[in-house]
Amino acid sequence: MISIIKSIFSESNFNIIENLGIKTHGLEYLFATRHDENFFDFYLVVELTEDQLKTEDIDGIISDFFEDILNAYEIPGIDKNLSLLLLVERPTSQYSDDFQKLVYKYEEDPFKFKKYVLPFVKGQSEPLVLESTLGRSIIEFINSVINDKDFFSAFKKDSSSLSTDEAKTYDIVSKLIIKLPFITLDIDDKSLPNLSEEIDTEISPIDKNIIQNILDMPLEGISWDEILKSLEVENGEL
Repeated sequence: MISIIKSIFSESNFNIIENLGIKTHGLEYLFATRHDENFFDFYLVVELTEDQLKTEDIDGIISDFFEDILNAYEIPGIDKNLSLLLLVERPTSQYSDDFQKLVYKYEEDPFKFKKYVLPFVKGQSEPLVLESTLGRSIIEFINSVINDKDFFSAFKKDSSSLSTDEAKTYDIVSKLIIKLPFITLDIDDKSLPNLSEEIDTEISPIDKNIIQNILDMPLEGISWDEILKSLEVENGEL
């Protein structure tokens, strides 16, 4: 998964640093920076398993990363603009209460990093890896999936078990968009449903007439009796 994140950062004009000479505790990581006189963006990305995230010493490991980066990369304001993205490989796509609490613990912790947890199951990144291998843009692929009704429908039907490739792909793509808010989205308006038209088709002609009668009532003269009259019901019938 971390190779995909690297590609996304590169496409978004980040500078990638993969060897800061810091203690890694055996975890794969990368450090991405993007800054000029107007803004700062710093991301530490660490890939680990759910079991590693649950260990008692993980908080100390994260603290070590934080302190070592501040010592190795001296830029004013980095401590206030440093985000941590934890890529957590899980054995299942279904969330237990304990895992939900674990995610909440890290993402709601206000100290040191702004923290994001991105869970994924093994093999879920393969469609994105394929795009990268073929030399195509990962961000363009993300946009194509988000704008694809078939991918969305598959995910909507199967969001808990992710038993289809389409559901798995939509799930990981939507998570990437949420956890990496700098990703540029190009939403195809034509692919979005026209809610006004959909609502209109669901309302019967009789109900449309009732709604219009109520809307035509002058605000200063509207009353409950007038509404009941438009609905063609008696007070005792409600």
